[in-house]
Amino acid sequence: MSEPLNPFAPSPPQQPRAVPPQETNGQAVLALVLGALGALVAGERLLFWVGFPLGLAALVFGLVACSRAFRGAPHKALAAVGTAVGILALGLSLYGLASTLRSLTEWEGGGGGGLSASTPIPLVPVPESSAPLPGAAGAMPFGTTYTYDSGVEVTVRDLAAYQPVREGPVADGPLRAGVRLKVTVVNRSDEPLDLGKAIPTATDHRTAGHLWGIHDRELPRPFEGTLRPGDTATAEFGFLPAAGAEALTFEISPGLTPYDARTWTTPLR
Repeated sequence: MSEPLNPFAPSPPQQPRAVPPQETNGQAVLALVLGALGALVAGERLLFWVGFPLGLAALVFGLVACSRAFRGAPHKALAAVGTAVGILALGLSLYGLASTLRSLTEWEGGGGGGLSASTPIPLVPVPESSAPLPGAAGAMPFGTTYTYDSGVEVTVRDLAAYQPVREGPVADGPLRAGVRLKVTVVNRSDEPLDLGKAIPTATDHRTAGHLWGIHDRELPRPFEGTLRPGDTATAEFGFLPAAGAEALTFEISPGLTPYDARTWTTPLR
């Protein structure tokens, strides 16, 4: 005969119910971060190669995150945004590649504004009654000597056409014609002059920003060292004006303060 059940007896302990682990979706965050970084640099010239792999990785992680989100993982919207940003980074990378190739084509392509490598460009002073040259406001004609209050003299002169020489592993094919010029500094002050601080720049009315400087086995021949009182130094630089440019504007300072930069200009036609 079985024993009667005791209604006050404690119930047997229940086994804890297993909770399934919650699925995460870290690929969505990773896709968004990589895509954003890629989009930031992809459109820049010479940096498209950084943006392309970042955008490609963002696209892959974004697609994986979207697939996981459709199976119940969180961050579905974040995965979609990361995928879209990755596609944007890839598109900007292609634009950066095209922009870089276009810049190289313009720099290396033919057409030098009618200049030949053997024909010197005459130094044509700008008469007071003539129309000002593009970018010539406040500039001196080539061949003019500017004297600072300390007695330091700077002259920009001898503008001539120049055919750059291509060097290195891409030595085939001509470069477009450029120009070369000389800068002479005479130190008539009582203090030594550090010519290592003399940084030249050039512009024309067709090119946004400064012109490409010529760097081959002959140019540039920059200033070096310190110019003692009473001594003279000459440097030579080369630039690549845009095809059809009408004038060249050149700027240089012989050193740091108090030697502010001064500007010279000359026609190219």
